[in-house]
Amino acid sequence: MHRTRLGLIFFAIAAMILASSSNLFAQQTRTWVSPVGTDSGSCGAYSSPCLTFSGALNSTNTASGGVISVQAPGDFGPVTITQSVTIDAGGMYAGILASSTGISINITAGETVILRGLSIDGGGSGLTGVDFSSSGGTLFVEKCAISNLSNYGISFEPTGTSQLFVSDTTIRNVAPGSTSNLFAGISLSASGGAIKSTVSIDNTRVEGCVTGLSAAKAFIKAIVSRSVLSGNSLRGIYVQGNSLVSVESCVLGNNVKQGILVNAGGGIVVISNNTIVNNGSGMVISAGSIVSTGGNCVAQDGGTPGYPTTTIPRE
Repeated sequence: MHRTRLGLIFFAIAAMILASSSNLFAQQTRTWVSPVGTDSGSCGAYSSPCLTFSGALNSTNTASGGVISVQAPGDFGPVTITQSVTIDAGGMYAGILASSTGISINITAGETVILRGLSIDGGGSGLTGVDFSSSGGTLFVEKCAISNLSNYGISFEPTGTSQLFVSDTTIRNVAPGSTSNLFAGISLSASGGAIKSTVSIDNTRVEGCVTGLSAAKAFIKAIVSRSVLSGNSLRGIYVQGNSLVSVESCVLGNNVKQGILVNAGGGIVVISNNTIVNNGSGMVISAGSIVSTGGNCVAQDGGTPGYPTTTIPRE
């Protein structure tokens, strides 16, 4: 009887240990990263953070739809995201040194990724800051700084209906000496035979890149508002393909070639209340159209201002 009781006690203690261990390594709705953390734990307790974003996204750590929060300033490494998640710096410096791609995103319809307050730096040789090549889903880029890359700051290239929102973000020094029409601070390029993905860019600065915004191969509907696309070595905005880009209350200035270039393929740019000044040429419409709804200021110190093909008065 005594041995039986001891056996029952032993098994009860073992069950408690296993349950505790299971809870310790169960997926968490909130995990933490810190420069003094370790990726070998669950990262779910403030006292035991992970070391990297990749470690926090390990299959045993952050649950789909969860939040990764930053405890202290640090560099938390490149990461590949395949689930809904929020990565929030929370006002701390949260760096990613992108030797190739800083953040790769491959999600599906119904999933959402939010990147908030991150600093992504390619060191001059990294390729892309944020790469979205998903079959669906939604990406929010908020209050981020992306710089010193050789191809793209943000590359949005979905294969199915997707959404991109960029706000309060700075992108600079992306392929500044390149002559490629494809590289850009923000590159939009969706596959398919119809305009099906949407983009919203608000209160964002894209400066010192080869091109500020490129919709070069896109079937995209994009809205750019209250933003600055300036000092780029080719142009502020480049549209080629069946895309519709609306530009409102923006500044496009000091771009070496054009403020806006519509090159081929039936692209349409709608402009309203913009300041387009001191570019090599203000607006060039090689094939496609630029429609003005009024209130634009287009001025050049040399070069040609360029004019919309159609002007629609405001009601």
